Order: sequence, then structure tokens, then C-alpha cells
Amino acid sequence: MSWVSLVRSRRMGIRLFMSSRLSWRQVLTVLFILWCLAVASTAFNIASRSALWGPLSSEQLPKRTDTTIGQGSIGPATPSAAERLVNGKHNISLKLKPEWRVEQKLSYVGVIVFPKEKRLLCSIPKAACTNLRAFALRKQLNVELNPTDAQNFSYIHPVSKRFLLQLGSLSDDQVHYALTHPDWRYAAVVRHPLSRLLSAYLDKIVGQRELWRRPLQRQPVTSFEHFVSILEDVARRYRKNWDWVDEHWRPQSGFCLFRFIPRQLYDYVVKVENRSALRQLFIDMFDEDGRRWVQDQDARAAAHRQQAAHARSANAKLRAYVSEDLAKRIQRLYAEDYINFGYDLWPDEVDADGALS
Repeated sequence: MSWVSLVRSRRMGIRLFMSSRLSWRQVLTVLFILWCLAVASTAFNIASRSALWGPLSSEQLPKRTDTTIGQGSIGPATPSAAERLVNGKHNISLKLKPEWRVEQKLSYVGVIVFPKEKRLLCSIPKAACTNLRAFALRKQLNVELNPTDAQNFSYIHPVSKRFLLQLGSLSDDQVHYALTHPDWRYAAVVRHPLSRLLSAYLDKIVGQRELWRRPLQRQPVTSFEHFVSILEDVARRYRKNWDWVDEHWRPQSGFCLFRFIPRQLYDYVVKVENRSALRQLFIDMFDEDGRRWVQDQDARAAAHRQQAAHARSANAKLRAYVSEDLAKRIQRLYAEDYINFGYDLWPDEVDADGALS
């Protein structure tokens, strides 16, 4: 039985238990079965992680006699250069503050680690994250979850959170090794702040679906402009400290260690809007596995005739919800993202074959 089946069996068992009238003996039997399934699932998780951590085992890490580890930071023993790293890959100095671990904990799924391939891949919510995490599940655990299938979609994110190897789980030595070794590559995918925010609103807020997400606190949201006003008020009151705000509308600059490491450390920062670059990212980072993934996704899109139609509908929907004045307010609200990733006020149009026009 696969671990995906175990997760599904546990959920079905809990629903059956909650909806039926059972004797105390039957209750104990059901609880025992659920406990066994949980133990089996956890054991499989540990075994999978142990196998995948092999390339980052302590025996294979370079010896560092001039550094000490403390309180989540890495730095030389010399007090005058605390928390300073020498990056051999780019020949630059890097100051890695311990707050990066807080950033990773605030992310439902942090930076994904591929030890065997020596790759780091950061997926940001509402920036092709479902596609990236589905690929990671196939690559790491050989689990096929189609991001375009509604049934599989609901499993991709919770399963990714539990089973994918993430940067926050590494020791300080392992993080140092992954960030500075010349064989490792680091990629992140971003999205235009305006279209990302609208996508989050349409997916999470319309229909009053998920008003429990911070900072809404279950207050009704009457329109997209009202939603932006709520976020503007939060930004004013907390001086743009977005740490406690839901990650679907948290600035993208608060992910992927963007605030902690120099831009030169990223081999790729790809924009979702540039679909040809996104395709090439998979191929450059993961060779034939990446190529097969791109081919599979293109075939699915072609079968449903989604690609060009989606681009046109997305741009039309954007103009329907967002006025020029509201677009400028969002630009001020997410100024850090616009500057860091080089976005203009409005997203670029996407042509029929997925390249920027």
C-alpha cells in the first residue's frame, strides 16, 4: 500500500468513525486500525527521507575547522566576523541571519531540496506552486499526482508539506553546503503581484469560502477592492510586517530567502508569465526528467485546449476586476515585489504559444 493510499484510508476511516454508531469494542478496533495506519505511514516517511538524505549525510560534507554553529546561524569562530560565510560558488561574502528559519516555518511548503540532483527549488503560493510541488513529488517519491485533476489537486499540497524534503529541515552545515557548493543550483518562480493577488482572491475569498485566513478573521469581503483595502490597513498598522498574514497574499519577497541571500546565489528567478522560460527551467534543472514533465504538461494543456484560452481569459478577468487606480494602489502595497522582480504596473500579455509578446 502506498503512503497516498494510507493517507486516504485514514481520512475515510475517520469519516466512517464519526458518522456511525459503534459499540465500545468496535470503537477500540477502529482506533487501533487507524493507529497502525499512522505508524506505517510515519515509518514509510522516515525511510523515504533517510534514503533521500544520503547525498547530504554528514560523512559527505566538507570539513570546516574554521567555523562554529550556534542558534541557527553559521559563522567563523572569529567574533568580529560573526555569521559570515565565504561563498566559493560566486566568490562573495554572505551574511545568513537566523531569521531565515522563521521564514521557512511560516511557509506551508518551504524551499524544496533535491539532494541527489543537487538542486533547490522554491515554490511560492499562487505562482505555479501546485505544478512545481507535483513535479517534486514525482521526482522525489515517484508519486503521480496530476495538478490539473481536481481529485489529485487536493492531495498535492498537504502531501508536499509532510513528505517533501525542505531547506528548513537541514542542519546549518547542510544549508551552508547546499548554498555554496558549485555543483548545486537554486531556482525560484515568481508571479506578477497584481495577477497573483487577484488569483488568491478568486480562489480563496469569492463566495466567502475561506474567510478564516489571516487577517480577515471571518469578516465578510464585498469586493476585490475591499480585500485590497483590508490589506492596506494591515500594512499601515503593522508597518508592512507581513509575517503573520496568510501566505497566499504575503509578498513574494518574504519567501525563498530573498531577504537573506544575494541575488547572485539564484541560478534562476523565473516569471510565471514567461512560460517558455518556465519550461526551460525544468529542463535545465532536471534534464530528461524535467523535459518529460514539460512534455506531459504541454500534452495535457493541448488535450484540453487550455493554454491560449487561459492566457486570454486571465488578462480579460484582470481588467474586469482592476481599475488603473486600484492597480497603482496594489503597486504601492507590494512595492518590494515590483522592484525586486522587475515588474511593471500591469502584467505582460501572453501569446498563444506561451511566450511573452
